[in-house]
Amino acid sequence: MNETMLTAYEQDVIRWSEEQAKFLLAGDFEHLDLTNLADEILSVGKQEIRECEKRVSSVLIGLLEYVYTQNQSDKPSLTYLDAKRQRVTRICKQTPSLNEIIQQDNFWLTAWGDAYIDACRLNHIDGDSLPDKMPWTRQEVLKNGWHPTISTN
Repeated sequence: MNETMLTAYEQDVIRWSEEQAKFLLAGDFEHLDLTNLADEILSVGKQEIRECEKRVSSVLIGLLEYVYTQNQSDKPSLTYLDAKRQRVTRICKQTPSLNEIIQQDNFWLTAWGDAYIDACRLNHIDGDSLPDKMPWTRQEVLKNGWHPTISTN
């Protein structure tokens, strides 16, 4: 190999990515690091999915706070929850294939698991008081203006 490609992926990913972009733009396909390029392209999609999971998890945390936080002043407002929902809607519009992924059970299991852990850790909600499984439908979670009914037992 000549001096055109000097940087190994593992050595300096930023310089490597700059070089790879130059090779692509110049049509110099001979010097492309195809294996690592393919991995990086796939990781872009994974990052988008993870970002969407975080956004949905954030909505779920808000709903858990709404139901399980004792102090009324600590409860999130519906406006706050709707803003979080709108962010999910926006990224799904920007990346339409997320609409398919967001229908998958595994997506919701991950989002719920993250929300459960974070609600307990960040908001000092007792995990024993939370349901093991998401108690709301996916449509309810993402519907603007919807909030769970709070039991007054």
